[in-house]
Amino acid sequence: MAEKAGEGAALRWDAAVARHAVRAAAAMRTGLVISEGCAVVLDQNDDKKSFAIIKRGGKMKIGKETCSMDDLIGAPFGATFELAGSKLQRLTPGEVAGDGPLLGAEEETRDNRNLRDTDAAQKLSTEDIEDMREAGETGTDIIKALIENSATFASKTSFSQEKYIKRKLKKYCVKVVARRPCARTVCETIFSKNPARLHGLRKDTLGIMLNMAAVGPNSRVLMVDACGGLVTGAVAERLGGNGVVCHVSETTKIMPHDLVRFFNFTNQQRGVVFATSLPSLLAAAGG
Repeated sequence: MAEKAGEGAALRWDAAVARHAVRAAAAMRTGLVISEGCAVVLDQNDDKKSFAIIKRGGKMKIGKETCSMDDLIGAPFGATFELAGSKLQRLTPGEVAGDGPLLGAEEETRDNRNLRDTDAAQKLSTEDIEDMREAGETGTDIIKALIENSATFASKTSFSQEKYIKRKLKKYCVKVVARRPCARTVCETIFSKNPARLHGLRKDTLGIMLNMAAVGPNSRVLMVDACGGLVTGAVAERLGGNGVVCHVSETTKIMPHDLVRFFNFTNQQRGVVFATSLPSLLAAAGG
């Protein structure tokens, strides 16, 4: 049973590696690579999301470090990076998927009844860890060193070992996925920081709105967008450069739609987006 479980885990890992490789290859073929001037959604540890407009020689905050934007240029959207000192080190598909199953599928014979997990069980000091960070070691390397220098790790149950590793990953390992901005990722990023800016509009509600309005190529859409341009950008994304979307403000002052700039639209896609005020629209219609 244990042997079959181990084979199944290995197959799942191989499949994950293959999926990452296919996605990376597809990104390179279609030209979906990060270049100077484009916007990127930085997803840190599946927790913190932020925008970055890529500039050669520019700086950005990742974790507690200030990193160069040059580390992202040339990588495909969806690439994963790990913070090593103040540099972003791009991970291979195998490293993203993991170095095989985390723990073996062997039969559990350990328990924690006699375990005394104290500070004395860890041989590495805080100063040692800081030295590793300053030397440019990755979070993964630090965690491996912590495990090797722990007097109690080997005695823990598999469940306790996994809990220990997850806790240390959250503390020491900063991984960043450079996601392509689209309606979903832009909505998630803004919503995670300031839901009030979107008036509480979630990504699933946005999708339902677009589907119910039957927005697609060659549509002619007249709309009011009070979400900073998120809905305008989502509509323009579905038009794909064919059709018209007119963002109307109720007063003479045009409401901002700054979020559209994060969508990395081509000139053709941007060309279908217009903004006007309701009084101007009524006057043009002779109302």
